[in-house]
Amino acid sequence: MVTIGSGKRHFSTGFDLPYWAAEFNNMRDSILAFNKVMARILEFPMPTMAVFNGNAIAGGFILGLCHDFRIMHETNGTICLSELKLGMSLPLPYTIVCRAKLDPIICTKLVYGITVA
Repeated sequence: MVTIGSGKRHFSTGFDLPYWAAEFNNMRDSILAFNKVMARILEFPMPTMAVFNGNAIAGGFILGLCHDFRIMHETNGTICLSELKLGMSLPLPYTIVCRAKLDPIICTKLVYGITVA
């Protein structure tokens, strides 16, 4: 299975924050739904690939990490965990995905919010 963003500049920009701001339950419902999507991709019975066709921000980056393989052109887009830029820690499910999919040193830097070059 291949997942690719439909836009020209973004793979995924993460959660819809204006939707969250409109109603508190929207945030909770979005996070629960996203956790289910992550689990389905992680447990998918065939190989999966995320094609980062542009920026992968916050949940968009985590969504891509859930796949078995990831590909991104070095000049098209960036990866950003906005939680870290805001001084927040990653939620536990995202930390678990990072730990499973990334090099331990990179994961440690992300969990502690250390800038990764």
